[in-house]
Amino acid sequence: MKFSDFGFKENPFAITPDPRYLYLSRGHEESLAHLIYGAGPNGGFVLLTGEVGTGKTLLLRSLLAQQLEDVEVALILNPRLSRREFLATICDELGISYEGPPYSLKHLSDRLAKHLLEIHSAGKHTVLVVDEAQNLSPRVLEQVRLLTNLETSQHKLLRIILVGQPELLQILDRKELRQVDQRITARYHLSPLNQAETRAYISHRLAVAGEREDLFTPTALWLLHHYSRGIPRLINTICERALLAIYTSGKQRIDARMVWRSAKEVKGRKAKRNHGLKLGIAAGLLLLLAVGGGWYWFDSQLSRSVDVSVKSEPQTPKAVEERPAEEIGKSPQSRDLTPQAEVEPPQQSETPVDDSQSSLVDQPAELLQPPSVEQPEVLPQPPLAEPPEIGGPETDEGKAEIAASPDIEDKRSSPPREIELGRLFKQPQNSFSSYQKLFQVWDASINLNTASHPCQQAPEYGLRCLSEFADWKTLLRLNRPLLIRLKQDGQERLLFLTHVDGEWLLVDTGESQGVVKLDQLKRFWRGGFVMLWKPHAGLALIGQGSTGEAVTWLRSRLSLVDGGELALVEGLDRFDTALKSRLEAFQRQNGLDADGVAGQQTQVYLNNLQLPASTPTLAANPVSGAR
Repeated sequence: MKFSDFGFKENPFAITPDPRYLYLSRGHEESLAHLIYGAGPNGGFVLLTGEVGTGKTLLLRSLLAQQLEDVEVALILNPRLSRREFLATICDELGISYEGPPYSLKHLSDRLAKHLLEIHSAGKHTVLVVDEAQNLSPRVLEQVRLLTNLETSQHKLLRIILVGQPELLQILDRKELRQVDQRITARYHLSPLNQAETRAYISHRLAVAGEREDLFTPTALWLLHHYSRGIPRLINTICERALLAIYTSGKQRIDARMVWRSAKEVKGRKAKRNHGLKLGIAAGLLLLLAVGGGWYWFDSQLSRSVDVSVKSEPQTPKAVEERPAEEIGKSPQSRDLTPQAEVEPPQQSETPVDDSQSSLVDQPAELLQPPSVEQPEVLPQPPLAEPPEIGGPETDEGKAEIAASPDIEDKRSSPPREIELGRLFKQPQNSFSSYQKLFQVWDASINLNTASHPCQQAPEYGLRCLSEFADWKTLLRLNRPLLIRLKQDGQERLLFLTHVDGEWLLVDTGESQGVVKLDQLKRFWRGGFVMLWKPHAGLALIGQGSTGEAVTWLRSRLSLVDGGELALVEGLDRFDTALKSRLEAFQRQNGLDADGVAGQQTQVYLNNLQLPASTPTLAANPVSGAR
């Protein structure tokens, strides 16, 4: 098989960690940010964990491929070593000469400490990166802790990054290693890709290797995520095997049957069709296989439900519209025999699930929602007894514009339309449009690229996405326009919430604006939201080991709360124990996790103490004080 036969320059699904193929999902972007933080001048002791095959080593390669100025890196790929061998390997990586074997721990430690001081004096810093860190023995982990003691009065001489599988967390949770665990200043767990990220991941790799982006049918992409559980290494191996299948078959696209057969061969056992599927899907698949030609029919029908593009709203197929609702999902041969058999599109779980389970977790799940096969309904406009007055006062410019344009309806004479949220689930939604509007609240000139998820583009504009679950009071305290995740019967829709005025909410469905009452929103909202915020100095985390302008900003914000002095000149820009205590007190007061690290929510709360003039807000009078 030649990959040039598919239009590729090379194998797009090779499992070697090539940084060119790094796809920055939200989790991978956050992981890389933690690694860059750990390797930077403010780094300390960083821990990155993730399941086998999620891309941890590729992230490390991407980190090392960057131009890290004034940084020496000691990379250990096989840490199954004794304490002496571990120190000797570090010295080898840094080019430090030493005596041995036999090795002396004192001699190796002294040589390493001397070298680190020399590097520090030259204005550089050193980073130790350990991959597969779950293989470190407890004694070596204790040696790692001792290395963190190599420091001057102001700086750590050695930054440490541990990367490993989830078993590493269990090891660090042991009582005898609690001192090691307490030294970790930043940690992140890399989760598998969700459904939309899997599709984008495959498209990214195909684009890097060539121009063949239509290689997989939509249903094949859905099954790929199902069988791989969103793990990039499994995605690659199944896709590579599917390439061989299409090469031998002579077909133009990889369909659902090829993916199923490839997954079966890759896993070395029969892939269970009903694993994680609805009972209706499994029954439909078996019947379709029995009557022949079923794979083609299933692929074409389910594709209509699964293939939702973020670029434009999907159109309802006429053939589906004209069929009775009870017959949708059945093959012509099976309608009379099994009226219960029904092929349902995959549904989004209403609550987050464990990372070890399948898939449709975390954002951007809103981009996956299968459209309804019904025609979009025109929403009525029921009158409001007392319409809320949301927005600023009328301006002379606005009056002049309406007076000069007779075709423009003067909306001030009629109340805003009340939207019935239940009707949103009866029509498809262009989620990308909602994200575009959210970004343009911050900067009207922003024009997002449809090639990647909007949250991946946020750092380009100095913004970050905060995707969380919270209660209503927390949203009011965050006080930023945001996207609310509404759910009904497994379907999800985004609602752009722009302003709050008591019990009335000004919202945008993506197609029109209107108002809803809070009690109606709570019938469909289970706490999920996506919000934009602007980190100070571009840092999403400020904690132990941080220095510079971000720490000075943190001190100034906390001084607004506790009245602390900012008169100190020396040490003002360093994160010390006293500052950590003040930060923990602020977090406890505001119902946040008192971890002593200024993360996303903490920074938003601190920003709200003295908002920059250009910051968009959700309410004129946000909730204040402790919860």
